[in-house]
Amino acid sequence: MLKTSLKFLAFGSAMLVATPSFALVDVQALAGKRSGEFKMKDADAQKLDGTEVTAAVHLDPIPLVPVAFGASFHLQTWDKDKLEVKSVESSLLNLEVMAWIPGVPVITPYAKAGYTIVGAMHMKDDVDLGVGSQELDLLYKVSGYNLTVGVNYPVIPLIGIIAEVDMGSHTITPDKIKLAGTELDSAAYKSTSSTTAFRLGIQVGL
Repeated sequence: MLKTSLKFLAFGSAMLVATPSFALVDVQALAGKRSGEFKMKDADAQKLDGTEVTAAVHLDPIPLVPVAFGASFHLQTWDKDKLEVKSVESSLLNLEVMAWIPGVPVITPYAKAGYTIVGAMHMKDDVDLGVGSQELDLLYKVSGYNLTVGVNYPVIPLIGIIAEVDMGSHTITPDKIKLAGTELDSAAYKSTSSTTAFRLGIQVGL
């Protein structure tokens, strides 16, 4: 009888630790690498490679239903040498929905779908006009979506280590383009990007 009780207690404790508890509100912080392609209109595709920092928050409004709604912010710094520019970075604010599979031992698989409601890409370069170098300043609006799959490994209840693969597809529309401080017609500069990110981070339940 004692052995049976101890076995049951040990099993229950293991399941408690191994199964992450998703809270009413969760906060995620991640960092990783993103790569892919950037294609400007009427030009060959260019390789993208850079780093990304992501923060997200989700609300689980329906008890016992493994679906949450929230938002994520992504700050991306791209390798300027591959794009042959002086500097380039982008930021995205996504609305997203997250769903997970409860009851899986050790880890909890999840997926997220996000739509970019506010996005910007800022690029700077120097252009030789024959009479000296002038700065080209390009500001783009970014729209599109991200699809993410990941796993959550609990360290302690409500705190887990998360790993994600994220796929993004975005349209990059010119907003303002300035050469030596003078704004130019930007209609010919519409671009697209297709990228994949690998991220690691932490999730905290509140």
